[in-house]
Amino acid sequence: MKRIIGVILCSFIACAGALHSLAATEIVNGITWTYTVSNGVASLVGNASTAVISVSTTGVVTIPSSLGGCPVRIIGARSFSGCDGLTSVIIPSSVTNIEAYAFENCGRLAVMAIPNEVMHIGLGAFYGCKSLTEISLPFIGMGNDDSSVYRYMFGAIFGDSP
Repeated sequence: MKRIIGVILCSFIACAGALHSLAATEIVNGITWTYTVSNGVASLVGNASTAVISVSTTGVVTIPSSLGGCPVRIIGARSFSGCDGLTSVIIPSSVTNIEAYAFENCGRLAVMAIPNEVMHIGLGAFYGCKSLTEISLPFIGMGNDDSSVYRYMFGAIFGDSP
């Protein structure tokens, strides 16, 4: 029954979101999350002055796989900016995009595992993460694309240029 209500809520929010993305909050495991829904997809959306969770949050945080009954697909730009007390963030397999500066200045962030479903990691996603000692990244492969694109993408997520 809870899943059916979530699907109905997601459909309703998706319809409203088609007109305009609505900011919402939801408490999951004691943490209040700020997100938007557009076209049936939930996105964590922060900015330079406001993260998607309280910046005083500490320790290990698990990003919910759904919010508002919709799958969380995007960790938006500056979503966790300044969340200095985080030591690890668990990203669900529902996430496909991590946008620019998503974890900017998470100074105590030490461990990060990015699921294979993530297809895009934005510029400076881990800028200022000076304690990051362990990160697992999805295998992107080389295919027919120019390999310099991949070197640039992975250099840029830490703030370096190719």
